[in-house]
Amino acid sequence: MTFLIKKPAKSGDVVTIKLSTAEELIARLDSEDDAFITVSRPMTLSYGAQGVGMTPWLITAENDNGIQISKKRIMVMTPTMKKAAEQYIEGTTGIKVVG
Repeated sequence: MTFLIKKPAKSGDVVTIKLSTAEELIARLDSEDDAFITVSRPMTLSYGAQGVGMTPWLITAENDNGIQISKKRIMVMTPTMKKAAEQYIEGTTGIKVVG
C-alpha cells in the first residue's frame, strides 16, 4: 500500500478552510499556532447566475489582514486547487497569474 504524504500548508500559501458552520473559505495563510490560524483576505464562495464566485467573508471588517480563526472551529484546512488559487490571487490583488 502506498500513501501520499502532503506537505502542510505554510505561510503565504492559499488555503481552503471548511468551518464547523459549513462555510468554505479561501484565504492566504499568514501563520498558525496551537490555538489559532491567522489569514489575510478571507473570501467565501457564493453561487450566482454565472456559477460560483468569491465574496469577502467579513464585509464590514476595517482591515482584511491578520484575521484570527480558532482551530476549534476548523474542520479541514487544505491547499486550494491551482485554478481556484489563481482566481483568488487575481481577485484579491489584481495580479494575473501566468503559467
